[in-house]
Amino acid sequence: MRFSFPAVFLVTCGALAFGQAEPPTSQVVSTLPTITVNDQAVSLQAGLYPNLYPTTPVADDIGWVVRTDSSLVRFVQRSADSIFVALSDYSGIAWREESLLMYFVRYYPSPGSADPLIIPVGGVRVGALSEAIPAGAVLKLELIYQMAQRMLLQGLLPDAPTYSLLSNHELMQPTPLRRDNLAFLLALAVSNRILGPDSTYLAYQSPFWKRHLLGREIFDQYLYHDWKLSQDRPLTRWLAEEVADSKLVEVTDITPDQAQLVSAGRRPVIEGVPSTGRLGFSVRIGSGSQLIVDNIDNSRTGYRCGLRAGDVIRTVDGKKPGSQKQLIEMILDQID
Repeated sequence: MRFSFPAVFLVTCGALAFGQAEPPTSQVVSTLPTITVNDQAVSLQAGLYPNLYPTTPVADDIGWVVRTDSSLVRFVQRSADSIFVALSDYSGIAWREESLLMYFVRYYPSPGSADPLIIPVGGVRVGALSEAIPAGAVLKLELIYQMAQRMLLQGLLPDAPTYSLLSNHELMQPTPLRRDNLAFLLALAVSNRILGPDSTYLAYQSPFWKRHLLGREIFDQYLYHDWKLSQDRPLTRWLAEEVADSKLVEVTDITPDQAQLVSAGRRPVIEGVPSTGRLGFSVRIGSGSQLIVDNIDNSRTGYRCGLRAGDVIRTVDGKKPGSQKQLIEMILDQID
């Protein structure tokens, strides 16, 4: 399936410096790409699950996609040009690719991929377990999210006016707590325009996105209510004004190994810190029975509340805890 959108549009962007409050602007002409939807990618689907398709005919799953994806194909036909314009408006980045190939498959190991752009119409499948992506606004938001990820990649091309800003910005590192969250922020802004605020909100609050936006806790706390994207204040401007030592940069600073664990849907493993729970720190008993923060997971609540390794915890709400168990119970009472 091939769709051609020959229109051009203007976006405001410029060569931005990290931490620069007022980025220079210039008009950049962007050509909307020619879109090809491939919903018969037999080799791609088979290659993703080599252990599945010796027993299950891959043609059956591809046939299912062709029979099922008509509403999503119509959405692309009807809305792709508007999505590209909105992506540029809210990102401050010009789309630079002349063509875009979208693969619609039945299953994928994650909610999708931006490069290549892959949408699992049937859902996420890992091993023998699969989870459907609800049709309608949830699936459309997934498509917009992958297009938002792809838009951020446009800004990282060496000849892009935004290359200097984006390639050097801490928050553009490809981790679930950083670039993935920025892409989702952009996707929500675009979805508000394309799908409407009500449908976007319901999709955002769906169980699917609560599970699969892996940086959700940080997203809700630092981005969702604070970073309001608009044509006058697109994502590039927010990034230009976010200094390198900001709180958001600090709390999203995780190691590559930790990022891989988060991407796999698991908490980072910190020696001495329980792998479950909200607070994510351990204490040791110091002199005078003082409780001293020993190890801390900087992706969880304790770190974001200001705790650091070596801190001495004397009281909680005026009361002195006698053990780590009592300390955690007292803190959770205050949070709840």
